[in-house]
Amino acid sequence: MQEFGIPTANYKEFDIKSRNEGIEYLKNCTIPIVLKADGLAAVKVL
Repeated sequence: MQEFGIPTANYKEFDIKSRNEGIEYLKNCTIPIVLKADGLAAVKVL
């Protein structure tokens, strides 16, 4: 959305390698905050 100039909330992407950077980013955010986990979150039972 930012790429095409569509108004949206601020966001930033982090992965396990940038975890500490993500934590610092969250410390400077104002509430409310939305966190979204990417990828599969379900547990597979065999």
